[in-house]
Amino acid sequence: MIEPARGGCRACLHLHLLPTSCLRPLSPSSGEKGKRRYARRVLFVAAILLALFVLDSPWDAVVLAAAAVVELAEMAFWIRFSRRRQIQVGAETLVGGVGEVVRECRPLGQIRLDGEFWEARCDQGASIGERVRVVGRDRLTLIVEKRPTERGS
Repeated sequence: MIEPARGGCRACLHLHLLPTSCLRPLSPSSGEKGKRRYARRVLFVAAILLALFVLDSPWDAVVLAAAAVVELAEMAFWIRFSRRRQIQVGAETLVGGVGEVVRECRPLGQIRLDGEFWEARCDQGASIGERVRVVGRDRLTLIVEKRPTERGS
């Protein structure tokens, strides 16, 4: 008699003969993301079945091998592409940014930077509507300085 794996699966309360966890069912989960995942699984299975049963003998293996190579290359590309630069979070990333004064900074005021309002300190003083550059921070107060006015047109 075959002994079941220890513990069984807590998700569906069945004992499995293999020491692996329960596989996700091939049914649509709740939500839009679950429906897309289900559709991809069905298309993947359909593509494998078509390659195996519709194509002639040498070509089914060639198509499956080529598809596997393309899939691995695409996966490697997207992983490398998504990791090409570090994630930038926190108040330190604001240094160097350019904002607009929304409440006069004489020396304390408020600026809008990247769509957010920040308390700011400008020792030179800045009027409403002026552009300022963030040069540092002191806790949650940004230290800013006036940008030189741009000339041209």
